[in-house]
Amino acid sequence: MSKLSQTFWNTLSFILLMAAIQVMRPIKDNMAIIAGLDSLPHLITFSFITIFVGSLLLMFTKGHWGFLWSAVGVPLILVFGNFLDEPLAASITYILFSAASLLILSQYWRSVSESINQSSAKSLYSQIITFGVLGSISGSILVILVTETGSSQLLYPLTCIFLMSSVVAVGIGRSFNFSVRNERNLKLNKSEGSNFKFVGFILLYSLVATFLYYQQLEIVQAYQGKWTPQTIFATRDLVISLLTLALGQYFLKNGIRAEKHIGLMPILSVWLFIVVLLVPTLFSMLFVVVIFRAGNFSVTKPGRETYYRLRPGMNKYKGLVDATIYRSGDIIGAWFFLSLKFIGANHVIKSLAILPIVILWYYFSKKVSLVLNC
Repeated sequence: MSKLSQTFWNTLSFILLMAAIQVMRPIKDNMAIIAGLDSLPHLITFSFITIFVGSLLLMFTKGHWGFLWSAVGVPLILVFGNFLDEPLAASITYILFSAASLLILSQYWRSVSESINQSSAKSLYSQIITFGVLGSISGSILVILVTETGSSQLLYPLTCIFLMSSVVAVGIGRSFNFSVRNERNLKLNKSEGSNFKFVGFILLYSLVATFLYYQQLEIVQAYQGKWTPQTIFATRDLVISLLTLALGQYFLKNGIRAEKHIGLMPILSVWLFIVVLLVPTLFSMLFVVVIFRAGNFSVTKPGRETYYRLRPGMNKYKGLVDATIYRSGDIIGAWFFLSLKFIGANHVIKSLAILPIVILWYYFSKKVSLVLNC
């Protein structure tokens, strides 16, 4: 009964959290367009500074307290909701939402990881992430309904309601989670991987994802007159969630541990950038983003969280790694894209330029997979 309650409350808390994040994401993407594509590298840089400072402060707290404090910060952003038509206000809100969403997710997984044992982590993480997609689906549907009825102002309170409900569910779930005290950590050979290679994996994944994000925004801008960006992003996120749910159910049904196959994502990414190279349209771009992010949620994300749980001492620094390494990849990817745009590179050159980085990402992913397959 305890294990069933543990699974239920951890899964419910993540469903609610993903609903909140999913409602936040189209708002953030739309604000990036309002602020202007050329200003995005600066916004990402300021987001990096905000996340870094927040992670340093939260590192000295337990994961559940870090999750609480980072979640409480989101309602404070509501004050900017009435000024989204202003580029400056949109820029400030983008920075705060970017920082809040990453800090909340990092501290959530810290909280879960601190209160379950390693034997539970391998199966529980994949299950939590798979069913958490239900929250993403609910959030995407709500965004579409709200924006199409002209009630976009409701997105902010909806975010807060989902987020605070997740905080409550985390608190209840902790009382059922297994104790990790006196647990013996797995012993890993040095040849099986290292934290350095994991850091390289995170950096390159983030760089590639940000580069793809920029390509997406560039194409969406060209179609802005036909559909509102929020509707495009919400529909995209809904399809991503449905595909992730289908993949997760397939993996669970067939007993496949998706995190063991993180090396497949860079290989898939090569083909996705080739699609962008050959067919640079809105629908092909959205297809590429859907496949990439569904693969991230189904394979890369479970692998990352499992790695933190398997490597002794890494979980404490999860927020700091996400802040410094993950956001460093964001910044490098943003400036790399803008540099190519500055010299007049077309979509063909941009897609070709990212491929060597994807190949390097594959090298690091294979090294990390050795740890996950132990």
